[in-house]
Amino acid sequence: MVSYDPENRFQIIFSIHGTVLPAVSKYMAVMLLWTGALLAVHEYTDLMPKVTTQAHAMIGLALGLLLVFRTNTAYDRFWEGRKQLGGLGISSRNLAIKANTIIPVEEHALRSEVVALIGAYGVALKDHLRDGVDLEKLEDLSPSIKTDLKGYTNPLNGILSLLSVRFYSGVDKKWLPPPVFSVFSKSLDELQETLRALERIRTTPLPFAYVNQLKVFMLVYFLTLPVVLIPAFGYATIVAMIVIIYALVGIEEIGIEIEDPFGDDPNDLPVDKICQGIRKDAREILGVYADEDEGEDEEVAAKEVDADATVDAGGAVTDTDTSDQALEALKTQTGDVAEDLFRKGLLLSKTSGDAMETYRAFHESAVLGHVRAKYNLGILNFKGQGVPKNIDEAYYWFRDAAAHGSADARKTLKSVKALRDSEADFKENQKPLNPVLMDTLNEEQRFWYAKAITQMVMVDGRIDVYERTYLHESIKMLENSVHIQELEEAILLGRDFEIEPNTSFGPEDQKRILQELIEIATVDQDFAPQEQTLMQLIGNALGVPEADIRNAIKQGLTRVRQFQKS
Repeated sequence: MVSYDPENRFQIIFSIHGTVLPAVSKYMAVMLLWTGALLAVHEYTDLMPKVTTQAHAMIGLALGLLLVFRTNTAYDRFWEGRKQLGGLGISSRNLAIKANTIIPVEEHALRSEVVALIGAYGVALKDHLRDGVDLEKLEDLSPSIKTDLKGYTNPLNGILSLLSVRFYSGVDKKWLPPPVFSVFSKSLDELQETLRALERIRTTPLPFAYVNQLKVFMLVYFLTLPVVLIPAFGYATIVAMIVIIYALVGIEEIGIEIEDPFGDDPNDLPVDKICQGIRKDAREILGVYADEDEGEDEEVAAKEVDADATVDAGGAVTDTDTSDQALEALKTQTGDVAEDLFRKGLLLSKTSGDAMETYRAFHESAVLGHVRAKYNLGILNFKGQGVPKNIDEAYYWFRDAAAHGSADARKTLKSVKALRDSEADFKENQKPLNPVLMDTLNEEQRFWYAKAITQMVMVDGRIDVYERTYLHESIKMLENSVHIQELEEAILLGRDFEIEPNTSFGPEDQKRILQELIEIATVDQDFAPQEQTLMQLIGNALGVPEADIRNAIKQGLTRVRQFQKS
């Protein structure tokens, strides 16, 4: 696809690459020869036929209607193709994120295979929409996987089948609960649906009768046009024919080019870039990098880290410094467009309160590559400031900022992954917090308890699918918007809560809280030393007798041993 600056009018006007001029030129040459022959007939004989302007206008009207329908139909296919490719990217990234969340870090071989298969799916899909899939071009796949794929008429179906088998192996190895397998099946179904939609666009031609009608009317129109123009314009008819042919035939050629938007013509969709992006994102999300990408990522990060050192020191919308000195510094113009837009956004966030303008300024800066602006867009999308709350969009910007050296964004990514998927996706895995206990607590007690739950989930540095549901539940139990925002920001930014003493809970509440926290700590079939230490701190803060705390920790260790035996 041709990239261009929409504001550079003259560059667009005088460009040849990406225009329809090469496609139109042959047709134009033939029609100009015909026009020259009619000029000679008009000049030297009396044999020039006559066509009334009214009759010719009727042909032109019919041709215009056909061209409008032709162009609209072609652009509908082009836009539908772009939406489906966008859906392919989203489904592939979601699949990689779910895999990264659920597949244990120790399963290095499986993680590498999943990355290879997701990346190969994008590359194979691109080839499938063009000349067919060549398995030898799928360089990420091992010879054994390529051999397995040779048994499938359509290798894309084979890749999805192999992914399903790889995910189900987790059920046999006990790290994937059977109900959670449906999460992966849903993502694989989405990829299959996208494939069918793209095939439909690729293989559904325009009806032959319509194409024939358009070309016949166009031929008649251009054969008779010189007859109408020559008596009035003489030799200037040649210029008029050039302009009219370029306009009308050009419109038809645009339709022909974009009705199959998956090729490699200048105006086709950037299929290669999108599919390679899927491959790269899968590697990044699952932490599996090819050798050729590692050096590039390290080089980019090294260039950006120094430039973005101020991200951790105040270049974020969470910075509340509104002193005159700080505001005056933001008003200073640097001459760097991206930096000035970033400063404008930061100034707006501190002074005007106009969230939409703030978001717009940061977005324009981020598009120009400003890393701190990308990080701030992640925060604004997460909080729903200036735009509706969108954790997917927040994740995108945090990941982009992290890839370019933002330390804050790297710290934030893990927490955003934990909240990114909606509760509906994990409905079968919900483990609601004790409803009896919730009914007995006031808002302040619930907030203290929610902070304890969040700390317990995040203390070991891992957040699995079940633990994620507890994060959702801890947010849902709160009603105070300030408490909700503080908890979400702590999860987002990876902040630790200080476990403050709270003796307002009765003995029964204390007992239930410890039991619930033990279940939360061991739901991943592990009871890490950090979790045991935190359990001790929470028990002390509640004023629970030391013997009861030790019994609770012993109960957690017993649960883990039972998990391991089963």
